[in-house]
This record gives sequence, C-alpha cells and structure tokens, in this order.
Amino acid sequence: MFSILGRADQKYNALFESYKILQNEYDALRKGYSNLQVENNALRDEVATLREENKTLREENTALKETVKELTASIAQINGTLKDLAEKNAKLTEIVKRNSHNSSQPPSSEGYAKPPVPKSLRTKSGKKVGGQQGHEGHGLTLNREPDVLIPHYPKACETCPYHECGVWVAKGLRKQAMYTILNLEPC
Repeated sequence: MFSILGRADQKYNALFESYKILQNEYDALRKGYSNLQVENNALRDEVATLREENKTLREENTALKETVKELTASIAQINGTLKDLAEKNAKLTEIVKRNSHNSSQPPSSEGYAKPPVPKSLRTKSGKKVGGQQGHEGHGLTLNREPDVLIPHYPKACETCPYHECGVWVAKGLRKQAMYTILNLEPC
C-alpha cells in the first residue's frame, strides 16, 4: 500500500507542479491581457484623435483647393492684363523713340530736345596717343640696293656757276622708296 501511496504522491506532486506552471502561465496571460487592454484603449484614443485631425486636414485641404482655383483664375486675368499693358508699352515706347532721323517728322518738330550724340564707351588708359616707348616699329624698310635708280636733275640752271661743268651740288638730298602695286582682277 505504501507503494501505491508513493505513486499517488508522485502523481499528486506532478499534477501540483503542472497546476503551479499553469497558474503562472494563466497569471502571465492575465497580466498580458490587461496590458493589451490598456494598449488597446490608448490606441483607440489615438485613432479617435487622428480621425479628428484627418477631418480637420480634409476641411483645410478643401479650403486650400478653393483658394488655388481662385488664385489660378486671378493669375489668368493678371496675365491677360499684363499682355495688354506690354503691347501698349511697346506702342508708346515706339512713339517716344521717334525723331526726325528715324521717322517722317521734320527736324523742327524736335525743338531744343535733340537726341544725345552717342559717346564712346572706351575708358582712357592714361597713355599718350601713338606708338609707345620701347615698341619696335614694323614699317617698310628701304632696300640698300635698289632695282632701278632714277636720277632727277634740274633741266637747266642758268644762274648756277657749275652748270657748264656738270658738277651738281646736292642740297636737300632725299631718298624715296617707290613700290609698284599690280592691278589684280577678281576671279
């Protein structure tokens, strides 16, 4: 009988241990369930708040769409007015720019208000006009040995004492280069 009781005790102890484990799991599940209920209530409150915000945003969105439609219509009207004003401005500018030089108006119609003479946009550099000091020139050079030498003597110099003997005194002698430019015909 002792062995039967020992087995019953063992089964009882095993069942009691299973009961303790199940009780602990049940307590954990109840705790988790209450935590989930708290979290569910918080989420429901958050959903309600978000629905209110969504409703407000939809109303604002509708109002903004109406404003955009009004502004689009206003912009179209302003663009039409701007185009008309640009055309009118172009016509008036054309009229203002007319003077006796670019229209059929007589010069006397300008009166004393004549158009200004255009001025150069170049600024002064401070240097003197012409070639600067130290600049090597690139002009034409005289040939030392010319191809043709043409002497020019006076035809007659009656008052010259050396006329009869053929001695010429050079006064004011000068050299002069002469270049021949060929006439080129177009192709």
